[in-house]
Amino acid sequence: TMLVTFNPKTLTATAFSIPRDTYVGSASVDGKINSIYMYKYQDKVVKKVEELTGVEIQHYVIFDAKILRSLVNEIGGVTVDVPINMDYDDPDQNLYIHLRKGTQKLTGAQAEQFVRFRKNNNGTGYSNGDIGRIAAQHQFIKAMVSEVLKPENIGKIGNLVKIVLDGTKTDITSDIIEEYMNDVVTFKSDRMRIETMPGVGRYDKGPDGLTRSFFFIDEAEAKKLIQELFYTSIDDENASESGDSTS
Repeated sequence: TMLVTFNPKTLTATAFSIPRDTYVGSASVDGKINSIYMYKYQDKVVKKVEELTGVEIQHYVIFDAKILRSLVNEIGGVTVDVPINMDYDDPDQNLYIHLRKGTQKLTGAQAEQFVRFRKNNNGTGYSNGDIGRIAAQHQFIKAMVSEVLKPENIGKIGNLVKIVLDGTKTDITSDIIEEYMNDVVTFKSDRMRIETMPGVGRYDKGPDGLTRSFFFIDEAEAKKLIQELFYTSIDDENASESGDSTS
């Protein structure tokens, strides 16, 4: 789950990841936020994210992996540094991940493997589990944004928008996209900040009485970070750092 905001006045964007194992109590069958998606209750996901963050959500997008593949292929691939060898097979999900360590340009299918990887068949993988996967996803998002904004890809933004609107479940319309098209074209990748909900993972009992691994939010740290991310613009931060007291 990712909460994203764009400020057309400052041309800044913020993305805030909420780990899939985040504890939400009886809001889902097993106590995890990810399980709400299983039943396609997008309204409940939106309300729960609003409750966890205190940020009012205007629109939602339910993103499918096949859309990611199409987007990446449309721009000719995305270059990332794969941190480790990745080998994982899950026939039940029709998921087969096989990537070698090192910097490389990923195709759409490889990009899906990269962002979905969590552990290898032998149990090795990211030492911090899903938080490691989220960090890899953040790396990929930044790389993809940079790729989209290259001169040779700017002209493809219309096609990218069509891929998203045609292939996802969303309440965003083409008219809304049109309002921000000029801003997207002039956006700079260094104006985007991506963070993860602060907290800690541990085993505990879910609402059904079964013990599972959950991610518990550090509410005090989360409140401070959300204030900084969603109520303080990058321009405000730069002004503060330079000693500019203009209000």
